[in-house]
Amino acid sequence: WWGGGGAGPARARRVRPLRRAKVVAWAVACVACQALAMASGAAEPAASTPQRVLWAWSLSDDMSFLAHPDMHGIGVAYLSGEILLRGDGVRVQPRVRPLRLPRRVERTAVIYIEVSRAFRQRLDAEDVRNLAGRVRRLPLVRDADRVQVNFEAEQSRRHLWDALVGELRRQLPRAQALDVAVLADWCRDPAFDPVGVDRVVPMLYRLGPLSPALSRVLEGRAPFPAAACREVVGIATDELDLVATRALSQVRLVYLF
Repeated sequence: WWGGGGAGPARARRVRPLRRAKVVAWAVACVACQALAMASGAAEPAASTPQRVLWAWSLSDDMSFLAHPDMHGIGVAYLSGEILLRGDGVRVQPRVRPLRLPRRVERTAVIYIEVSRAFRQRLDAEDVRNLAGRVRRLPLVRDADRVQVNFEAEQSRRHLWDALVGELRRQLPRAQALDVAVLADWCRDPAFDPVGVDRVVPMLYRLGPLSPALSRVLEGRAPFPAAACREVVGIATDELDLVATRALSQVRLVYLF
């Protein structure tokens, strides 16, 4: 229905460490988004709310450049750990690289979850509780303002996603927001409205061949069928032309990968 399924920011773990070119690309994209917001007359969000969030993933251990005045209104989402559900069971890989962030930056701890087709183990309620507990204890989660679940799996695994997201919401402090990053295909369902989730981020890059329906969304001519997917988007700095200016002007927050 939507065409290509897309690949989440987790693919960045295979990329070489962050270089100056990536920082420049982020800066250019941030300026472009700021100019777009001003031109569209979009309301300025509260000072504590970022207008753009950098999906830094694990590419860099030094994000101190965000303290620069030109980077005002920018948050950062960093990889805290990976949960891999594969044929040989469940493996949790915490972040190993150190991270340096300015004090006054909204911090989002990203949890990447990958479920392979070979994974056949059935997880009961106790398994899900234990898994959520391991997520909660991952490095840099406790001090984060938000936790984001990036779930890469087929739609048939949706029941596992629902169970884990629900359990995470129960275990995380109430003051800590819970977000999800999802493939564009998930947003085609008008009923998609995850309970207990504060922010849904459709990943609009690496999409492959586009269907007419998704093309209309990217051009700003039609909204996502799921209302939960209409306020935030995730785009790539090397595919800025994939999402039209008109579409970006209709959202309040942009994630940059």
